[in-house]
Amino acid sequence: MKGYRLSRVLADIGRPEGRAAFEDAALLRERYHLTPAEVEAMLTADLAQLYALGANPYLIRFAFRDKYEN
Repeated sequence: MKGYRLSRVLADIGRPEGRAAFEDAALLRERYHLTPAEVEAMLTADLAQLYALGANPYLIRFAFRDKYEN
């Protein structure tokens, strides 16, 4: 299923206890088995790339809400 791994990490990051994964490339690779492109999109908060890689748009918005709130 395209985007499942990304959606899983986005769901976990949306919880306060999952926030550590935002800045830990090793954790993203080891725990979630993300590809290098997926890790790069997560670490740079490239929302368009996350969507293109198949992540759930609701989870993208939920996980990055604090970063992009006005």
